[in-house]
Amino acid sequence: MQIQETEDNKCSLCWNEVEGFGYDPKPLTSGICCDLCNEELVIPHRIMISAQRGDQLKLFEM
Repeated sequence: MQIQETEDNKCSLCWNEVEGFGYDPKPLTSGICCDLCNEELVIPHRIMISAQRGDQLKLFEM
């Protein structure tokens, strides 16, 4: 199965053209987002949510 770019390659957050396949903008919105919105909005929001829940990255469990 091949992954194809969608015909509507607009960022769901800023409405600019998305290059390539884009990123998943959840939990902010649905659809796809551009590199800039992913880096400046989506990732920081996910980190904030994780910190509020007290999630910790567990790299090693013994």
